[in-house]
Amino acid sequence: MSLCVMLIEPSYDCDYSLIYQKAHNSMNFSDLSLAEQMQQLYKQYGELPGITIELHKELLAINVENKAANATVFLQGAQLSHYQINGQQPTVWCSEQCDYKTGQSLRG
Repeated sequence: MSLCVMLIEPSYDCDYSLIYQKAHNSMNFSDLSLAEQMQQLYKQYGELPGITIELHKELLAINVENKAANATVFLQGAQLSHYQINGQQPTVWCSEQCDYKTGQSLRG
């Protein structure tokens, strides 16, 4: 997440790197279903400006969006799957062939 945060200039007084660290470290995800994980993440972070929690097939991700850019980082392995400066083409993206499977790196 720190790479994502360095590339996006936050428009609010919010340390987005701490959001990822707390979200990843504060819950024992193995004990919760995807729906329960998503509910917990929204309960803790859903009201922060520019933050949304997303489900991509089998994987949860945090989307960070502000006036400068937007990025998507997956909780599994802190994998950056999307980065785009507003008004420009994406510089990081995954194709439609990406499987988004638990225990596998994002490819495609």
